[in-house]
Amino acid sequence: MKKIVVALVLMISTTVFGQILGLSGFEVFNDGSYMLTVNTEQEAIERYRSIVDINGCDTTSMVINWGNNPVIFDSFKSDTKGMVNVGVIIRFNGKYDILFATIKKKKNHLFDVIDNDGVIVELTYE
Repeated sequence: MKKIVVALVLMISTTVFGQILGLSGFEVFNDGSYMLTVNTEQEAIERYRSIVDINGCDTTSMVINWGNNPVIFDSFKSDTKGMVNVGVIIRFNGKYDILFATIKKKKNHLFDVIDNDGVIVELTYE
């Protein structure tokens, strides 16, 4: 009975707060962002696509920068008014980090990464 109540509370809070679905196995940070580290670029892209798909967004037109950094920097709809979901795949220390966050729908600098040419790329949602 206790498990059913916990599951119901989680379902309701996900619906009410418009959280990103499908993030089991991801580490959750205090700011509400999520991260998962995987070994290959292919695995990162497949996991990213499945999460975006679970959240009802089309992945066919997604821009993938194979072999570059960031591999993906994209946004998709949030059920919360004035908010947007942001997803990123970056290569770091030979592995791939998949990051998701829900942020205010305004210009928002997330962080910087270094691309293959050594150039700093600012990841800013606009």
